[in-house]
Amino acid sequence: MEPTISSRLLIFIRNDLKNDINELLGEPKCGKGSAGIGNLAHMPWLDFTLHNIDENLGAINVAYLFKPDMSGFYLTFRALFYQEIEKKHGKYLLIYLKNKSRHIREFLEESNKLRDDFLFNMDFSEDTAVLKKHSAGTIVAKYYDASNVPSDEELINDLNYFLDLYAFVIDNYENKTDLSVDEWVKVLENKELIDDKMFSILEIMNEMDNYSATTSQISKKREELGFLDEKSYNSIIISNSRKIKEFLNKKPIYNDDGTENYWTRFFYGKNVDGAFEFKMKDELVEAFKKTNVEKRKKGGEEVTKNYNSFYDFLLDNGYLFDKGTIENYLLSLKVKPFAILTGNSGTGKTKLSQLFSQYISNNNPILVSEMNRLSKDTEDFVEVQVTTRRSSWNIFEKGKEMNPGWTISNEFFSNYLPIDQFSGEYQIEVDGIEGNGIISPVIQVYYDKNSLKLKKEFEKLYLSELESIEKDKENKVSHEIQLVGLELNVNSLENMVNTNFTKFKGDISFKKEITTTSIKPGEFIVPYEIFDYIPFNKNQMDCKIISCGRFSNANIHIKFKLRKLSKNIREYLEEKGVGAEIDVKIKNIDTSLERFNPDWSSAKRYSSEQIAQLNEKNIDLIDFNSQNYKIIPVGANWTENRNIVGYYNVITNKYQSTPAYDLITQAQKSDEPHFLILDEMNLSHVERYFADFLSAIESKEKIPLYGEEALEIPDNLFIIGTVNVDETTYMFSPKVLDRANVLEFKTYSAASYMNGDIKLSGPDGNLSYLENPLDGNNIRSKGIDELRELFDGVKVENKPFWNILSSEIEKFQSVLKVSGFDFGFRVINEIVRFMAVAWEYENKPDEFSNWERYFDAQIKQKMLPKLHGSEKIIGDTIDELHKICLDSSIDDVEMAKYPESYKKLTEMRKVLRKQRYVSFIN
Repeated sequence: MEPTISSRLLIFIRNDLKNDINELLGEPKCGKGSAGIGNLAHMPWLDFTLHNIDENLGAINVAYLFKPDMSGFYLTFRALFYQEIEKKHGKYLLIYLKNKSRHIREFLEESNKLRDDFLFNMDFSEDTAVLKKHSAGTIVAKYYDASNVPSDEELINDLNYFLDLYAFVIDNYENKTDLSVDEWVKVLENKELIDDKMFSILEIMNEMDNYSATTSQISKKREELGFLDEKSYNSIIISNSRKIKEFLNKKPIYNDDGTENYWTRFFYGKNVDGAFEFKMKDELVEAFKKTNVEKRKKGGEEVTKNYNSFYDFLLDNGYLFDKGTIENYLLSLKVKPFAILTGNSGTGKTKLSQLFSQYISNNNPILVSEMNRLSKDTEDFVEVQVTTRRSSWNIFEKGKEMNPGWTISNEFFSNYLPIDQFSGEYQIEVDGIEGNGIISPVIQVYYDKNSLKLKKEFEKLYLSELESIEKDKENKVSHEIQLVGLELNVNSLENMVNTNFTKFKGDISFKKEITTTSIKPGEFIVPYEIFDYIPFNKNQMDCKIISCGRFSNANIHIKFKLRKLSKNIREYLEEKGVGAEIDVKIKNIDTSLERFNPDWSSAKRYSSEQIAQLNEKNIDLIDFNSQNYKIIPVGANWTENRNIVGYYNVITNKYQSTPAYDLITQAQKSDEPHFLILDEMNLSHVERYFADFLSAIESKEKIPLYGEEALEIPDNLFIIGTVNVDETTYMFSPKVLDRANVLEFKTYSAASYMNGDIKLSGPDGNLSYLENPLDGNNIRSKGIDELRELFDGVKVENKPFWNILSSEIEKFQSVLKVSGFDFGFRVINEIVRFMAVAWEYENKPDEFSNWERYFDAQIKQKMLPKLHGSEKIIGDTIDELHKICLDSSIDDVEMAKYPESYKKLTEMRKVLRKQRYVSFIN
């Protein structure tokens, strides 16, 4: 029987207790309270609400919650629920409350606001559904036993502390879990974040009553659109949710077992008539009303289009960076995988790094073989020019009138020959000699020549199998090759019969032996049935190849083999010999020479779903749709490397990874550049949380981790730190500055910017070299002797450049030494390496006439950053450096030998004269 509530207790909680607390607080902060109506409530309560519920904070407050038997009570700061919230979130309510309270608690922990006496859950001694919900929303709590209630003073102090936490969260907390309406619009209009299949699902739900649907209802609607036998949407939800989380740097949403919940990023959930129904989140519904579908279509094209240069990409995205900044940034990455970007807030430090990461991800060059020329000679013939080799006349197999033929690779071929008639007999002419031949397609996969990790895996497999193959010729082992990221013809799948492919999962898998051609890198001959999957309306397609737990960019090529049936043609070719240029005409017997333009309107990209399925099968593969960069905001309380590399969780007995750790391990499996961008890097002491990285970058040693394998920093990982300077930040030590190029970002005139008067030009050297940070990065390991040899023969005004360079470095080193800021071998080597990559970018001129522009950059990036001190200590040094950088009788920046360094030193002199103290990063 439920305990009844006395009117005295009801009045006490609703009125007397509330009034007494407000009197002790000195202001009316305590709001409502209740002990029940008729019967005693499961949990009598009294709350303190200081804010209006909004999109960012949602429903949170401070409250006193009494145990059902009144044996004690909790003071709690909580995420609360009421009928509207409960109805909205439905079956996902507990997940919502636990994640909201968890993320706010993590924010308070990062802000050093948690106390040792705080509890993170509440035990009400009863296991009712209502009490579970109240406990799930606990951010922090403190328990008071009724038999041992502390003094009023302690109670009020505790209450004030909780109210201060509440106010701190109101003023400073940013909801990094849920998406705002504007964020959803941005996501919906970007095909790289919401792929076409996911967008179709959301469109279906947006047209349903109450924006709700079961998976069966979605499947039925999708079937009407031509997509058959779709049973589950888990993988597509997972893939798109991950991309959104990474792109917007959102917090993960966890289930009770610690795994991530991806559906709640999009939906609420509830049981309706025995079926689980998903409902689009309110902000998502509102965003659909504002989404520009045409912009989405254009956005999809823009995302995948190729730009001529990174500079064009920046302009297209609305960002202005001068030529020198772009060149210095990209050249610095070749010399050292660690750079520090400094400058006023809003000058684009983080954005430049982010945009370059996106640019090279979308413009990664693929290995493309040379194409022969093909022209349509007449309406009846296709003409192609080929070069003879021994295979042009040799017999393919003994006893058969067939030879291997010519490989005719041409981007126009499939424009003339219908794809379903490729393999057939044709009339041919070879230098006017008539005969017959057979044309058949050969499909080959080439993987990127820079994919060293995949190549090494193939080498190991090949070498390990050589011995066994020698013993037993039949003992050949095939390995699975997967092609992903392709446009697949979904309609043709219904007609598949007896193919060499595995069960369709959105990828194409086949078995191949690892041979020497696999190591070149190159060719895997793909089964002919690939035509049933891929719309080959052109002779090559980009894709990804996965094998041995590694992946690479790849390219599928159609090549056409022309095998000569006529003996007289083979005899003629043998007489011509190797290397002769031969004109070949091919006539289609059926005269079907219409341009091949099939309808591929139903072709869909399945790469995201396929990767999610691979992950579900626990295959140790990387999701290549993941971003190749992470922006990590540095916390003010970072004192150890666990915020970067994670830590071993003794409670779960699992290694707790971080976004930075995930990016590093992702980079280990890939050959593509990856970027770890540490935003506001000096918000904590860099030496404390980043010391292991500094050491690993120099020594190439692995970083030891507790409970996990030591972490190797791969050569394709680049670490970019952005720097702001104010009263909340720390200065860098010489140890850090010695190990990085420090690039300063400039501000532009407001009037010039607003009126469009800023005229800039982009880099104009060897762009393919400049924009590939891995091209030439072997310069990092070159010692001074190798660098000297590299510049052998390079002149400046008929003088050896090496002598001029060493003299200039010596000059600056001597001046800096006077005040204790000279530099050692590391800095000298890195300056010379920078000059080497700059020379390469300038196309290795014999006369390096532009060397001063790059040496100017190194003065500013490597020599000056360590300068700091009083006028007494460094005043003379700055004056002397200023004089050397000017190197002219006219004190004008236009006349300066090293203008950028001269301008920086001029600025530092002014600050020193005014404040009697200066540092490079002011």
